[in-house]
Amino acid sequence: MVLIFKSWPLLNTMTTYAILWTASDITQELVVSKKDHVDWGKTARIGTTGACVIAPLVLTWIRIVELMFPGSAMKMVLKKVVIEQICFTPVTISSFYLATNALEGKSGIPELEAKFKKTYQAGMTFWPFVQMVNFRFVSHHYKPVFTASASFVWTIFLCYMKEEKVQAEPEQPSKAFLQSLPAKD
Repeated sequence: MVLIFKSWPLLNTMTTYAILWTASDITQELVVSKKDHVDWGKTARIGTTGACVIAPLVLTWIRIVELMFPGSAMKMVLKKVVIEQICFTPVTISSFYLATNALEGKSGIPELEAKFKKTYQAGMTFWPFVQMVNFRFVSHHYKPVFTASASFVWTIFLCYMKEEKVQAEPEQPSKAFLQSLPAKD
């Protein structure tokens, strides 16, 4: 998407994410899952999450990482990509599951715990390559829009993951963890 709101990069990024994430969910439902209808409530939640949660995070992250590691030399690009995978990717994955569940009126913790590892592993096969191109070749003003464009494909996967059912556990995971610790004598 072209920089429509060049004077307002946040508005531009949010608009781009709203459009692309909405389109991703529709694509996932009709093409990947081969449904005969679109769940417009889910589509609205996905578009809202992309626009209001992920877009501001991405824009802020790109600004921070560009300040910390300026330039597009390969050494700097690799630093940005590694730092992103370690620090930022967990934030965006968590934000996706927590925000979409909040919009459903549910706690996102069970879904996040059940799906985080698989989502993170899939992201490791996609985002490092995308961001290497982004940090190396894309001009600063277009980096969030480039990321949003790549996220169209990624969000199809996220929407697919969102539809996977999570088995409800009778006890809280933190309680199970505490019970697994050795007892004090």
